Amino acid sequence: MEALISILTLAGKVAVGMLMLTIIVAAHELGHYLFARMYGMHVNAFAVMVGGVRKTDLSPYLRAPMAPRWMLFVFGTAAFLLAFLGAFNENATAHQAGLALVGIALPIWIVLRLEALYHLPRFSGIKTLFIACGIGLAVLMIGSRGQGIALESTVGILIAASIVAMILVYYRPTGASGEEDKQGYGSIEIEGDEGKETVSVRYRPLLHRTSRSGTEFSLLVVPLGGFAAIKGMHAKPDGSEVDVPNGFYSKSPLKRWVVLFAGPLFSVVFGIALMVGLFTIVGENRPVNEPVIASVKEDSPADLAGLESGDRVISVNGRIVETFYDLTRGVKDSWRLEDGERVGVPLILTFERDGVTDTIALTPEITGEPLPGWNPDLTQSEEKEIRATLGVYYGTKYVRLSSSSALREAVQYPVLMVAGLAKMVVSPKSASDGLAGPATIAEFTGSAVERGLYPIISLMALLSISLGIMNLLPFPPMDGGQMIIAFVEMLRRGRRLSISVQNVLSQVGVAFIVVLFLTAITVDINRKAKERSSEQEQPSAQQESDQPIPPDDGSPE
Repeated sequence: MEALISILTLAGKVAVGMLMLTIIVAAHELGHYLFARMYGMHVNAFAVMVGGVRKTDLSPYLRAPMAPRWMLFVFGTAAFLLAFLGAFNENATAHQAGLALVGIALPIWIVLRLEALYHLPRFSGIKTLFIACGIGLAVLMIGSRGQGIALESTVGILIAASIVAMILVYYRPTGASGEEDKQGYGSIEIEGDEGKETVSVRYRPLLHRTSRSGTEFSLLVVPLGGFAAIKGMHAKPDGSEVDVPNGFYSKSPLKRWVVLFAGPLFSVVFGIALMVGLFTIVGENRPVNEPVIASVKEDSPADLAGLESGDRVISVNGRIVETFYDLTRGVKDSWRLEDGERVGVPLILTFERDGVTDTIALTPEITGEPLPGWNPDLTQSEEKEIRATLGVYYGTKYVRLSSSSALREAVQYPVLMVAGLAKMVVSPKSASDGLAGPATIAEFTGSAVERGLYPIISLMALLSISLGIMNLLPFPPMDGGQMIIAFVEMLRRGRRLSISVQNVLSQVGVAFIVVLFLTAITVDINRKAKERSSEQEQPSAQQESDQPIPPDDGSPE
């Protein structure tokens, strides 16, 4: 049953994460669409999500008959039921067999069918499948250092990698489509009696509608973002993109600059709007700076000493405590070096519970490495320090703000993100603190899903703002890189840069994105390695100190 709950929980987190991504990207692309239309650029398509369902029947072109689709459906259903019932009845053999069928056998069968349908080179789809699974397992091994890998984690990685591979193979025909092709069309090459024949392949959206202006609005299948396809947005070797009627490059560099800027602008505005809505309707989650323990970490010094939620701390070592910050200040320096190791110094704590005052002695834990401290208002300090902790958390409460106060608070988020990005540029060593890779974002998403709707919307707002800011980086193919090109062309009085210069800039930009992505993954891995190392040396100190502020309980001391 635990395995079943774990799988369902993971599936829910993934679904919420993909939905968040789709909404965020749709807001971004809406900015491009609206300003493109305002400046007379034709938008071929505006889509929420990506992909589509293949509409073209390719069975008449098969070299040999395939098993009917109902057999695949029955096999897949039986595999899922076996895994589900095995987990429900706590039958490990049946559960693992079902997972193996779902994660290995079913994807192989599907990919082989797609190879036959699309007349792909033999085992090319299987190669894609194995490469995806290999990359997934390599990331798992690197991230875990080969230790403590559970079977469910391995199968989960294989299933995720298989889904990615199946999507790539399913949409392989669209890889040959050009800008002039209609959205959702692709083609395959079939070897016939009279040579090669090109067969058009159509992928239909779930829902679609074409406006009077000719823009196809569609809801697609795979919840991984969306797009706004502006006409004539691809540079040509001969520079003829400027002659496309109502095309992107037929407009002035200034108008193109504004259209490009509109996407990041909408991302930031959308994130700010979400935060303003949260702050005015529900409130801002603020710490309660009273010396009252909201919760106690299990097996921490406070827990072992008998402290409980609701206890009010009166004094530490005889010093009166009036705020939670006073408690942090009274505890953080209670450690010393002994034979080269940091050990906690016992302290005396007086507290009140149900009107009764009591005094206890306890020895705090020591953080494994320097961590941010706290300001008097319980905001996090930039200065890092080794400190002693008890394992208690302050409380938080939602404080509703006026519209002006909410806007003022929300606008600070993009400002702080830009400041953090500038700090990483000036001091690359700080990237380990400010850069978040896919694993960290997934962890934040999972934590938000567990905590409720408020954290989910808050995280979505922060990710939207982050998307807008990152897209302003001056490297093609990001919007910021294209904006730099448009700005240079303004200085050149509208003359386009040569295609060779644009290609070089694009290659540099792609290389930068790859390096940035790999750096983020490396930071994720190193961060996880440090957390595991600290947890082994100090079983609870690192976990409590790095934990983000929860919705009901505050940060620790």
